Amino acid sequence: MTGTLLNGGSCIKLGDAGVLLQTADAVFHFSPDNVAKHVICNSWMKGKGWTPEDKSGGYPFNANNQFELQWIAEPNNTVKINVDRIFWKRFSREDLSGVVQLDFSYAIRISSIKLCRADEIPTTTTTVTPTTPPPDVPCPYFSLKLDLEIPIAINLENGFKPGKHITIIGTPTDYFPDFVVGLGEPGIMRETANVLFSFSPQLNSKSVTVNTLLTGIGWETELTYGHSPFKVGEPFVLEIKAGLNNQIEVFVNYVAYLRFTRHDLSKVSQIQIIRAVKVCSIVTCY
Repeated sequence: MTGTLLNGGSCIKLGDAGVLLQTADAVFHFSPDNVAKHVICNSWMKGKGWTPEDKSGGYPFNANNQFELQWIAEPNNTVKINVDRIFWKRFSREDLSGVVQLDFSYAIRISSIKLCRADEIPTTTTTVTPTTPPPDVPCPYFSLKLDLEIPIAINLENGFKPGKHITIIGTPTDYFPDFVVGLGEPGIMRETANVLFSFSPQLNSKSVTVNTLLTGIGWETELTYGHSPFKVGEPFVLEIKAGLNNQIEVFVNYVAYLRFTRHDLSKVSQIQIIRAVKVCSIVTCY
């Protein structure tokens, strides 16, 4: 996870199912304080409250308060903690097998989160308010990006294949008459890269246009869908899912909106978002 420590103490917790600090144990509590220059590691358990504080290891965060923090699960309920890709300490106290949630509070701003398998620990920094995906589309590994500025370009890696899906939470603005979400192959979108899915809500006509752009050929046949659910100033949840046989499925506010099939999506490597939209978060599941 990447982010910035604000002034004072902050809390990051791993918890079991339920309401943290009420019906759910916080089995790992990590609390850096950039004023006191210490980090508290402990836990909160039902019927017991807070366990003893561990402040060992010094203060690992840099002076500008920006960080890249890795928590790596190890045997025997141990959490290995790296700060800015440098090992800091290990912490082990409670049973971690029931962990289902990650919670942030107080003086901290999170920019991105990535959950990955042990063999996929990121070696480069990844640069989404999270939503609950439909139950038929699990999201065991994901990348979360928050408060992004337009234009947005995000690496999707390894094609848009079944099992992958993208959830975008945003709000249309009135800066342009439309906004565009595009999936493309490697290169510069709309210049050297094929755009294999261009989804463009038309905010004035209340329709959505869908098309593809191939280098050397140009735009292909445009499709128009009516009854657009996108309105200026009204938040939306847009889900783009990879189906079988290069089919793209689009849901808006958890309701199926369209299906689109045209080209091979195996080389799709990026998503681009431009024009009249403010994006709060993007979750890419793979």
